[in-house]
This record gives sequence, C-alpha cells and structure tokens, in this order.
Amino acid sequence: MKSASRGLTTGLLVTLAFLSAAGPFATDLYLPTFTNIAHDLGTVPSGVQLTLTAFMFGLGLGQLFLGPMSDSFGRRKILLIGLGAFTVASCAMVFSPTIEVFIALRFVQGMAGAAGIVLARAIVADLAKGTAAVRAFSLLAMIGAVAPLVAR
Repeated sequence: MKSASRGLTTGLLVTLAFLSAAGPFATDLYLPTFTNIAHDLGTVPSGVQLTLTAFMFGLGLGQLFLGPMSDSFGRRKILLIGLGAFTVASCAMVFSPTIEVFIALRFVQGMAGAAGIVLARAIVADLAKGTAAVRAFSLLAMIGAVAPLVAR
C-alpha cells in the first residue's frame, strides 16, 4: 500500500518509525538497571549516570555528522553502518570490564543510534511532499514521544 507520495510506502514509514525509536529505547530500557550496573562494574551510581551523558552527547554529535555524510555517501550506506555499529556497541557493553569501557561504548552507541533518528527524517524529506510529508513527520515525532513510555 502506497501513501500519496512518490516512494514512501507504509512499510517504509513503519520501518523508519522503528529506526527513530532505537535511541529512546536504548536509553529508557537500561535506566532501571543503574544500581545493578554500578554493582557489576564496581562503581558508584554516579559513574553509571555518566553513561547517560555519554550516550546523549554521542546522539547529538552523531546527528551533526551523519546527516551530511549521508548526503555525500548515500542514506542506505550510512544507515547500515550506523545500525551495525549500534548493534556491535550494544553487544559489546555486555562484556565491559570497567565503567570506563562501558561509558565509551555508550558514546559509540549514541553516535550510531543517531543514524536512525536523523536518516529517518532525511528519507521522509527525500520521498514525501506536502500532506504526506506532514503526516510522516507527525508519525516520527509521535514515535519519539511514545517510545520512552513503551520502554518503561
């Protein structure tokens, strides 16, 4: 089923919505485990709070670079690299021996997670015009607001 735009299908829009939700999910899913992470890594809870700062810093910084990079190298390539790096960083965090490694991996996860957020919007801007674009951007904004609620 196609929307009223050239190339923005319902399936693609749902996929973009899930990509946009990856960043908020990556934050809100682990917030309740701060105490356990601190215990497992032998640090204080404030050390674990730094992981949230590192993630947010990476998320913001990633958006600054990944958008222009996708203009130069293509949306698909940058999105796949971002998703791959996000997955690798997420899996590697399980094996973090220290809080410093965990913080560094959260930064990488944030930078890579920015790919889903910024490129979902760029793809909508590329493929949708007028009312279809407004609806698509509204859906992406709604997902960004609802994802943290679902993650809890």
